[in-house]
Amino acid sequence: MSAETSFFRSVWFIVLTTITTSVGLVGGALEALVWYSRYQDESNTHSQEVSENVKTQTLEEQKQTEAERNAEAQRLIEYGAQQALAKMQAQQEEALAKLQAQIEAERNAEAQRLIEYGEQQALAKMQTQQQELAKLQAQIEAERNAEARRLIEYGEQQALAKMQAQSEVKTQPIEQHPLPSSTIAQSLECFDAKQCLTLNLNAAANENFENVRDIAIQFDSLKKPKPGNRVAARKLNDEGLAAMKNGDFGVAVSFFREGLAHNLLDVEIAANMGYAFVRNEQPKDAITVLTLTLVINPRRSATWAPLAEAFALNGQLEEAVAALWIEYQWSPNQEKLVAIYQKRIEKEQDVHPEVADMYRAINDWIISGQRPNFHNLIASSPRN
Repeated sequence: MSAETSFFRSVWFIVLTTITTSVGLVGGALEALVWYSRYQDESNTHSQEVSENVKTQTLEEQKQTEAERNAEAQRLIEYGAQQALAKMQAQQEEALAKLQAQIEAERNAEAQRLIEYGEQQALAKMQTQQQELAKLQAQIEAERNAEARRLIEYGEQQALAKMQAQSEVKTQPIEQHPLPSSTIAQSLECFDAKQCLTLNLNAAANENFENVRDIAIQFDSLKKPKPGNRVAARKLNDEGLAAMKNGDFGVAVSFFREGLAHNLLDVEIAANMGYAFVRNEQPKDAITVLTLTLVINPRRSATWAPLAEAFALNGQLEEAVAALWIEYQWSPNQEKLVAIYQKRIEKEQDVHPEVADMYRAINDWIISGQRPNFHNLIASSPRN
């Protein structure tokens, strides 16, 4: 019971006591009881109302608290959802960025492949054009050489006819009737590489190195090509040497030919090209190239060796041995050269017996003094 209720009861009790005193003991007592009963009813009613109010207030407070909790939970849920959504968006953006990077990388790779393919196609086209140009140059050179040979042969025929018309005495073999020195000097004149080569071989057949030196001077007087791009030519020369090392002699010829196109004055590339022709079983082409190479430098012994092998492969044994004799005379290390000749005999005996015969003949000549019989060379000599 609350303090307020106790207070009201005390007040009512005093009132009732006063009434009892004033009216009378019995009547006052009854009246007091009536009033007290009414008070009890009102008090109970008030207590119930208060209790109901308290309950109602408590329920409302509980509802409010529950609502606040629900609201807080809702806020937490919404916050969590926002965080999850933000995280999901970040993950999606990261995945999208990775995918875009992957696509970009694949595009770049494809573009690079296309560029490389285009470069390869362009390089192949350029190489094809270079090969066609080399073929065209070779064809032009062959036509020029053919025309030059025709002119030379025509000139030789005219000179021979003139000499025969003026000659009153029958020509005798050179061993029996040597010509006067003035006639020999006149016969050493030559006006192209082929003529000078023929004179050189004839001088070798007669073991006349003095004439070989004089003919070298004739070679020097011939018109020479202009120098070109030495760096580009040397690079192609290296490519040709690598192909030779791998046994690709046809490929080597192409590299050397292209190198010569850059610098026609490079005697080493020209000689390498001639040797590549020899190794590729093309002796006639080798003879043509190496003959022209002598115009650049007739004293280079390394040019005479492949020329000799080309003559041997072409069935011209006398010319081959004579060319080797000239190589031997120009060589700065003749002892080493003799050892090389012996090795070449052993190496070529079963593969190219004609080449082995050539090296055997030169060995017999320079070592044993057994000079070969140069019937064809002496017969074709301008002095006969």
